[in-house]
Amino acid sequence: MNNQKSIYGLDLMRAVAILMVLSAHTTLLFDSFYFKGIELFNFCGFYGVEIFFVLSGYLIGNVLYKLYVLDDFSINTVRVFWIRRWLRTLPNYFLALTINLFLAFFVWKVIPDRIWSYFIFLQNSVMQPLFFNESWSLSIEEYTYVLLPLVSLLFFKIKNRNIGFLATTILLLIIFFITKLFYHFNIGSTDVNYWNTHVKAVIWYRIDAIIYGVLGAWLLNNYKKNIERFINGSLLIAFVLIAFLLIGIGYFNLTIDKYPLFWNVFYLPIASLSVFFSLPFFSSWHSSNSFFSRPMVFISKISYSIYLYHYFIILYLYRIVCEKHINEPFEMIVYVCSYLSTVIVVAYLIYTYFEKPILKWRDEKYP
Repeated sequence: MNNQKSIYGLDLMRAVAILMVLSAHTTLLFDSFYFKGIELFNFCGFYGVEIFFVLSGYLIGNVLYKLYVLDDFSINTVRVFWIRRWLRTLPNYFLALTINLFLAFFVWKVIPDRIWSYFIFLQNSVMQPLFFNESWSLSIEEYTYVLLPLVSLLFFKIKNRNIGFLATTILLLIIFFITKLFYHFNIGSTDVNYWNTHVKAVIWYRIDAIIYGVLGAWLLNNYKKNIERFINGSLLIAFVLIAFLLIGIGYFNLTIDKYPLFWNVFYLPIASLSVFFSLPFFSSWHSSNSFFSRPMVFISKISYSIYLYHYFIILYLYRIVCEKHINEPFEMIVYVCSYLSTVIVVAYLIYTYFEKPILKWRDEKYP
């Protein structure tokens, strides 16, 4: 169950995703300044998380699929799969949560609501949490890690394991499409801010985003040569879907008040599919000697730590300590560069001295 050799295209996807999220949140440092195009940065934050979801699904789907089709696949295999996943995600998450709680109690002097929910990843069971609010995406990932192997066991008796894994994937896609239909017809949303916190960031409506990546893993494991013939066409479809989300919705005036069904049910799957169709291209990009390749791989390695610490910890502290002293445009540039440098340094230190040793121990204990 050891990690596969790094593929540059997938590292690039991860690096671009975290840079998009980071750029969106960095705009909060410009609160007192008006500049055009801020909506694009907001989209970058949203789309960066979508890339993370589909990419994560592709990676864990690839691992689980290759285990599932083996003759010795069992509940013990699932147990080891879970242990490896949790050792990858939980230690750093709980470290970040502890720091957040310390700051809440002793710096901001507040007691966050439903603290207990953060320890079992239910903080976004109803809406995006107000405290440590970027953690909503981690809940979706953790429940997918649990759900995907469990559902795959339902099809374990099917003689053709390949079909059993596909059935698992399709069943989960259907289930979480139905949850969005249920939301639309029973709760509904005609306000984009409400949609943003009560649909986009809620566990029960978003697990399919990761499952699209799992479907991509199944397809590329079974039809890689056929798919490689259409890499450019697949990438073109991805760009068309992104263009539709960025430009087409505005051009056709598909606002949520006029077309709530589109937003509540179809918008998020379209975003996931746009990343899904880019997987053949990026998964076939095995290496690069360009000037930017090493920085991108570096950012990819520390991306999880960047995600956990850049916003509710580092950015909020920066705003408290520094923002009141910013008066000139040059000071603003220095301020933002300083913030970004701090994020990279903190993430690197946590990755090197906390995250990486745990992963090394994991690979030795649970190869």
